[in-house]
Amino acid sequence: MKNNFQFRTTVSNLRSLEFRCLQEGCKWYVRASRYKKSDLWMLQKYTSDHDSSLSTTQSSHMQASSTVIGNCLIDDFRFMSTDRFIPKEIVHKARTNLGVNISYQKAWRVKEHMVKILHGDTVESYALIPRFFDKLVEYNLGTCVALEMDDNDYLKFCFMAFGASIER
Repeated sequence: MKNNFQFRTTVSNLRSLEFRCLQEGCKWYVRASRYKKSDLWMLQKYTSDHDSSLSTTQSSHMQASSTVIGNCLIDDFRFMSTDRFIPKEIVHKARTNLGVNISYQKAWRVKEHMVKILHGDTVESYALIPRFFDKLVEYNLGTCVALEMDDNDYLKFCFMAFGASIER
């Protein structure tokens, strides 16, 4: 990404992958194939000669997906509060750390990806609440819980009071 050259996929199937530089005539090339019907891939050929001129490189880099950028930047945000994951800061970090210019929209998708990695999926997390409440009541005597779900079986309201905190 830092060199800002882009590539195109020329072959992509279950057995092999090939990539070439986006600029016609450039010799840069990578080919890999699956190793003996396993999940491992083996590099077959790599030509590192890269003839792209600066006029054909772009700082927007089409291979820089929000997932790739998020994975590259996640350590910069790991110990920050998620309210500090502002797209403007993500755009800045992508430019300074990776040399890639990204749009506000892509920065927002990067933020969503990083939050999901660091804190999990909100839909999956909310789905765990009923089971959590069941275990809470089972292992904490006197604990009271109440859940109200909407018509789509999504959590609407919840209440809990630990048995040790309830006056008898």
